Amino acid sequence: MRALVGKGALDADATRDATLAVWFAKTAFWSGGKASLVDERIAAARALSPGAEAERTLLRLELRNRTAARQWGRLDRAFTGQSDASLRGDFAIWHEALNASKRGGAPGDQIVRWYERLAPLAPERSRETLELGLAEALLAAGRAPDAAAQAEALIQGDRYWADAWIVYADALDGAGDHEGALRAWRRIVDGTETGTDPWVDAKLRAAEAARKVNDAPAACRALEGLADVELSQSANRRLQSVGAGCGAP
Repeated sequence: MRALVGKGALDADATRDATLAVWFAKTAFWSGGKASLVDERIAAARALSPGAEAERTLLRLELRNRTAARQWGRLDRAFTGQSDASLRGDFAIWHEALNASKRGGAPGDQIVRWYERLAPLAPERSRETLELGLAEALLAAGRAPDAAAQAEALIQGDRYWADAWIVYADALDGAGDHEGALRAWRRIVDGTETGTDPWVDAKLRAAEAARKVNDAPAACRALEGLADVELSQSANRRLQSVGAGCGAP
């Protein structure tokens, strides 16, 4: 009996020590401690085998620490070095780290790699969002043709997905396919509620694409209906620029 009581006390002590070590690691990060100190505290907590839930807490903390310190190379190795099972099992944590890294200014080529790594492993409900994110990342990284191909795969079928169409149109424009961009913006106009800001923007973008292929009549047709809408100052300036020679839209 004494042996059992002694073992229980030891287990309780170990659990308490592990819990405290995780708390110390979190405190070091949230109090603005140096990245190296946070790393040390995380390593100390992991050495105590704190359990599955605490390990997930430490993983999230580690990735946040890398992002806050802008340690993009270490984050890149973390993303690319994980097994599929690990990324899939803690997908929400890795996805959170990807989004935080985008906001934090991680290099575009690394963001692309991380999307390429995560998208195939995403849960079904999140996969399209990741695939669209990959298209956006490709475009932001200056890979417009690849972005167009990625976005095009998302706009197949009867469903109209505005976000994917907008990335597709932007990517075509960035790739120099202004005629394709014009067709895409026309499709976006047709799929957008008349009179809304997105509708106005899509019509202006269509007119701008038409101007790039020297099709003034198409540019003027794209602007039809804008006279019936109250435009913002920025939209008015764009209209004055792209609508030269069209008369009243």
